[in-house]
Amino acid sequence: MQSNPKIHIFLFFVLLHLLCQLLRIMNKTAKKLFTCIIAMALSFHLIMIAVYCFPHPIKNPKIRFINKQYIYPIFHQNWGLFVPAPDTERKLFMRYEKNNGFTDWQDILSQEVIKHKQNRLSGNETRVLLLSNSLIYALNSLDEQPSSVFKAGISNKELKVLQFEVEQYLKSKYQLNGRIGYELLITSSGQQSKAFYLQNLAIN
Repeated sequence: MQSNPKIHIFLFFVLLHLLCQLLRIMNKTAKKLFTCIIAMALSFHLIMIAVYCFPHPIKNPKIRFINKQYIYPIFHQNWGLFVPAPDTERKLFMRYEKNNGFTDWQDILSQEVIKHKQNRLSGNETRVLLLSNSLIYALNSLDEQPSSVFKAGISNKELKVLQFEVEQYLKSKYQLNGRIGYELLITSSGQQSKAFYLQNLAIN
């Protein structure tokens, strides 16, 4: 789910080649102007990276918004950049009430991952990360529990976070409002396969 460093390197050398060709046909004034623009762009990039890596949260909402819009489509990297992806496949299935019944089960995380890979500039990575991370935390919190069905009254904090993210997804993607029922099926497959069925959920 992270952007591919090889693509970045390839694009960098293509851009560098184009810049060299462009500099050859420029006059001195144009070269100076172009150099200033490149220096300003590079300075802006370095400032955005520094803000993103700053250990304390930035209080200014405008700076946070600009930084998020700039970093997340391409430059954000998660832990998968440094270590191999875990040998575990996790799935997040969802269905919601419609026309006195339920829709078909949808693998919403896989759908969003595919959409993100098709267009990395769409800014969809935030949604992918929220769904993926909340699913991982939820399954990790159930690591000692066998496959089971949750019918009502879920007290697990990680599952509540997952519910919240799914509800935000439903409201955003399908414009669902009011108290609409839905169900979740979360699975993990690897050395040990498990499934947890969450029933009687409702959008608040």
